[in-house]
Order: sequence, then C-alpha cells, then structure tokens
Amino acid sequence: DLRARPGQPCPSDLRVFVYEYPGVSEMAWYEHTERKRAECAGGKKCNNHFTGEHLLAQFTLEHVLDDFFRNSCVRTRDPETADLFFVPHFGDVLYRETGRGDRPSAWEQALLDLVEKRDGAAWERTFNVSAKWWARRKGADHVLVQPAPVTGLRHPKGVRGWGHYLQQLAAPIFISLELSRSFVAEYPKCAAKNVVAPYPIPGRGWHDGTWRKHAAKAAKQLAASDGEQGNEVRPLRTYFRAGDHGCVSVRRAIKREFAEAAVQRGGVGDPGFVLAEPADRARARDVKKRLQNFPRQAAMFLADFCPCPEGDSPSAKRQYDALLAGCVPVVASDDALWAFSREQGLDGALDPLAFALHVPEAALAGRNATSFPLLDALDAA
Repeated sequence: DLRARPGQPCPSDLRVFVYEYPGVSEMAWYEHTERKRAECAGGKKCNNHFTGEHLLAQFTLEHVLDDFFRNSCVRTRDPETADLFFVPHFGDVLYRETGRGDRPSAWEQALLDLVEKRDGAAWERTFNVSAKWWARRKGADHVLVQPAPVTGLRHPKGVRGWGHYLQQLAAPIFISLELSRSFVAEYPKCAAKNVVAPYPIPGRGWHDGTWRKHAAKAAKQLAASDGEQGNEVRPLRTYFRAGDHGCVSVRRAIKREFAEAAVQRGGVGDPGFVLAEPADRARARDVKKRLQNFPRQAAMFLADFCPCPEGDSPSAKRQYDALLAGCVPVVASDDALWAFSREQGLDGALDPLAFALHVPEAALAGRNATSFPLLDALDAA
C-alpha cells in the first residue's frame, strides 16, 4: 500500500516528482477535464470519461495514475531528490472534446518536441515550467501515459499495426494499455523500459458487488426454474456479447459457433452463450428469455469461460472484466499481451497460462461448418 499517511513510513524508497503547472486551470486539457468531472459530481447522470460504465471510461489511465502519484507516499516535492518525474497531461479528454483532429494539440506538440528533438522551448511556453529536469537524463527518467491503444501524442486516422506505439521508442518511460507481441519482439529494449498496465475498470458495479449480486440472483432464479436448490455451479459454459468491430470475422465466428452449438454441448441457439449442461427445449427457451437483456457485466459472473477477441487493437478491456468476474478469459487475439506479465520478455511477474486461455484467430475465423474450435478448446481446458 503506497498511499501517503501522515506519520507513517513509506514501504518504497522510490521518489517521484509530480509536475505542477502555473496557470493549469486555464489550459484547455485541464479545463475540459474539470468540466467533464463536474458533470458527474455528486452522483449526477453524465455521459463521459467519468461515467464508470461509459465506453470512454476505459481510457482514463492518465487520470488514474495522476491521482495515484499525487496521493502516494513515493511523491517528493523536491525534484533534486526525484528518481522519476511524472508528467500530468489529460490528452484523451482534450482530443475527444475538440473534434478528434489529426494534429497534436499545443501541449502534445511540446511533449513531442521534448521526446523527439530534446527541445524544451515549447514545453516552457505551454506548460509554464522549466525544461531543466528533462535535460538531466535526456528524458529517460520522465513518465508519460498513453491512455488509449490507438491514439497517442499524434492522432492519425486509419493507422493500425505499430503506428501508435512508435512514440514509445523515445527515451521516456511510457505507461500504456497495450503493446503487441510483434512490436515487443522487434523492439525488446522498448519493452524493457515501458510498462503495460490494465485497462481501468472504474464502473462502480464491478467494485461494490452490484454485478456479482445481480448475477447471484439470476443464478438462483435459473436454478429454481430447473428444479434445483442451492446450486453453486455457474449455469453458463461460456458467454460473449459484443458488437462487430475490430476483428469482425473472429467475433462473428464466435457468435456463429455458439448459435450453432449442439444441444448436447449446451447450445440453445443463442449467439451469446452456451449452457454448462444440456437443456431441453423448455429450459432453453426460459434461459434465453431471462438472459436476453441481461447486463453484460453481470452475465460474465454466470459463465466459466469468456471469449475475448481483440477490439480496435490487439487487446481489449473485456480481458480484465472477465478476471474481475471470475470468468476465465479466452483470448482470441494473436498479438495481445497481458499487463504485468512476463510474456514475450516483458518484465512482469504474471504468467497468463495460470489464469487465461488462448485460441488462435485463424482457427476461429477460418473454421468450416462442422468444426467448433472454441468449444473444443474449452473441453480440453
């Protein structure tokens, strides 16, 4: 626990200086953020980054880390004693609130000048602080955040592959939601200095027990309708509901496989799930009706396995949702890496083989009408 507590020692010797910017309240990226935050204050209904279950909430890593370092016992107010320098900047909010243009903002351009040219003139002009500490180690002791996989300090449209990772080849430490296997294999030194973090999951229902309780109630109702009492077994073998984006062929293959699954394998003709046990027609109709509009977050608590195909990039927040729900993630992405893992030479402690499965994309997207590779993989797990 690295929270700062008066009178208590910090368990870490690391010291991190958090930049403070004179006049920050008038900087556009800060103004937009505070306005959006105010929209959600006091439990108000809102529709932005600070709405826990909103699509954009998964791109709040820069806010999470800003809050962490500001309130951590590792924070130092003296840059002379700092090991690292955290650079606050809420670029994702600014980008999405100002028309999603291709060009970097003035603040993003200032950061690009520093990391690519070691030129601090724009930094001093826009952030109102000295570039002295950037020069100390050529920026290698500075921490920047890339809060979304497919947008960084630049915002080119239609770019896939490594396009949005390339900024991480510069000297600073980047904390981001994603690096791909292929990129890390090509640039192992980059992987060694940077950090892949989990997607934020700020939705309150994940953390106050709402989705778990909702699922528990549904599980009891399903058990009662089947004449069972106190059955603790999750009623779904596997569950997946999502739109067709990212790798569309894989997502459609998963839905098709579930919809066409044989009754003996728990199929009920629904593209969103397969039952843990075979069901007769009446039971199948009842389960389909009950789960038709059931919240995705709660439904994951009802399943043993949750397929996680890639989204608009190799990884997806769904991988981490599944872990919170106790549903084994079945990653259907050949290029995704887990946060804090030791995959592909990453400097993490986690071994994904201990908590997740992987199904090759080609096996799903290229299957024939009689082959069910995902269900076969689950049967072999």
